[in-house]
Amino acid sequence: MSELLSVRDFSLSYGDRRLLSPLSFSVARGEYVAVLGQNGAGKSSLLNCLAMLEKRWEGEITLGGRSVRAYRRRELAQCLAYIPQSPGNFSSLSVRDWIAMGRYPYQSRLAGETAADRRAVDRALTLCALGPLADRPVATLSGGERQRALLAGALAQEPELLLLDEPTVFLDMGHQDQAARLLEQIHREGIAVIEVTHDLNRAALENRRALVLAGGRLAFDGPAAELMRAETIKELFAFDPLLTPHPRTGTPMLLPRGDF
Repeated sequence: MSELLSVRDFSLSYGDRRLLSPLSFSVARGEYVAVLGQNGAGKSSLLNCLAMLEKRWEGEITLGGRSVRAYRRRELAQCLAYIPQSPGNFSSLSVRDWIAMGRYPYQSRLAGETAADRRAVDRALTLCALGPLADRPVATLSGGERQRALLAGALAQEPELLLLDEPTVFLDMGHQDQAARLLEQIHREGIAVIEVTHDLNRAALENRRALVLAGGRLAFDGPAAELMRAETIKELFAFDPLLTPHPRTGTPMLLPRGDF
């Protein structure tokens, strides 16, 4: 796979505090990457920089061989979609209108919705199983339905890269499973995904490539399953884990210790 995103000698500071030391990595077209680390490790800050929502970083970030600083906002939105952890107020927009907002990078201020826009919205509705909810206000949806609407809006942008900040954090276990299956389906569409997550078990089971941020640096870059060792977890996540093999795959899984 060819390279889509390149991060070289990247660093981020807030005042006198260095949050992320120089780190380098690349992401191939169509690759799925899980970004892990303790709270405060800089995971969300890294995504904000990749999406150019935070611009006070040093180093080089290129997307499709071009510096992200050289993109105009609409150009970048045609290549990259970002779903933050707390997307904000949905007001009274319907699901269809919310998804249609994802087409703004392609629209002229003078022209209305095009046939290409309608096709992209209908495709996103279908892929995310939202057809029956198309006319419902997004604000009235359940947590799982709303997460699907957010993903559909991002898909309508037709990006090459999707950035996700803990997309299942507020969902119950059933909706977490549904969201994970939808993300896998989106990935099979050929979209590269970078997902900030604390779900080490899912990353390991899905055999994702994992980037672990610890101590302001990139402390691990490799298959998530290779993280599932007691000594590695203790070093990178600062706790003593209890691990057991998954009954179907044999992959070590984290369990609650149960010794409080």
